[in-house]
Amino acid sequence: MYHNIVFDIDGTLIDTEEVCLKALQKLILSRQGREVSLEECLFSLGIPSRKVLPMIGMECTDEILAEWDSYYAEIIDTAKPFDGVMELLHTLKGCPVKLGIITSRSETEMEYDPNMELLLPYFEVILTASDTTEHKPTPAPMLEYLRRTGAKAEDTLYIGDTVYDCQCAKGAGTAFALATWGAASHEGIQADHLPAAPLDLLALAAKS
Repeated sequence: MYHNIVFDIDGTLIDTEEVCLKALQKLILSRQGREVSLEECLFSLGIPSRKVLPMIGMECTDEILAEWDSYYAEIIDTAKPFDGVMELLHTLKGCPVKLGIITSRSETEMEYDPNMELLLPYFEVILTASDTTEHKPTPAPMLEYLRRTGAKAEDTLYIGDTVYDCQCAKGAGTAFALATWGAASHEGIQADHLPAAPLDLLALAAKS
């Protein structure tokens, strides 16, 4: 079992899918005058904002990022941790494991979210999109996590909800568990573990 357990945030710890999609939907309407469905915005989940903008034909400027952040901030307080997440984290703190976060959120997006005050005290190392020059799906964030902590790849589990999370973990040589409770799709995701609910992850934590 694993002594290092690392989590994504959106779609894994917190149910933010609708918030993320609505914020992008509003930005596209504001900047491009296009009405798009939430389904058309699904591609953006798990990717840093700076990578999403060129994919939809927008220049990545501080002004546009700030506008997008403002739409996100307007509704982020409606997002809450998935059922079982807080109990999971509380229980894991009593196990001989180190907990970490690797997220595609920027530091600004972290600051906007009131859930962070509740969640972050459980984690020893937190990496945002601001901490690496390359991001998921490359292994760079996980490699940086391993470098900072001295953890061994074979003793590390990453939990996420997208194929980008899986590719990041696999590229760094760590195991991957799919957060099936938050994943929009299982297609193309070669997960080592498929927990049905957050508390199922307890079976994967080292006991000694």
